[in-house]
Amino acid sequence: MSVASINQFSPVTRKTLAVGLLVLSLLLIWNVILSPLFASIGASLTELDDARFQRERLERLEARPAPVAAEVLPAEIVFRVDDPETAVSQFDGYFANLASGAGLQILSTEPRVGKTGSKLLQIDFAVQGREEKVMRFINLAEKTMPIIRFKDWTIQAVDPASGEVQFSGQALAGWAKP
Repeated sequence: MSVASINQFSPVTRKTLAVGLLVLSLLLIWNVILSPLFASIGASLTELDDARFQRERLERLEARPAPVAAEVLPAEIVFRVDDPETAVSQFDGYFANLASGAGLQILSTEPRVGKTGSKLLQIDFAVQGREEKVMRFINLAEKTMPIIRFKDWTIQAVDPASGEVQFSGQALAGWAKP
């Protein structure tokens, strides 16, 4: 379409065509330039808000007073002995007393000290008895001092008719020098 052919249209048609071309060019400018620009500005403002929040958080953390030095563990929650071998021996005896006191049969125990430098004691164990007695034993072991926690444990039915179950897993306790 040339300029001469546009002049053949009526003035209303030419104005309508001009307005249409103007609207098309404005939509093109919006989609190509303004919309991505606004999205980029929005993302930048979000990043700025996040950075300000992080800075304020770090300033608040920095302004807090230094934590008080940790106190030594209370003597009653860990085995207090001079060496890990004595600690593991005491733990084994303590565990056996708790199990037999609860009326359980001890099938196996393998006590050991944790990794070098560790203050953790561990017993791989298997005990058997009536379900109620096993539950009582677990409750007693986790509530008395020194504290014992069970890890990777299972309870399996041995004789469902009599309620006999086998409780096996790892018992953990801590030790410290007196």
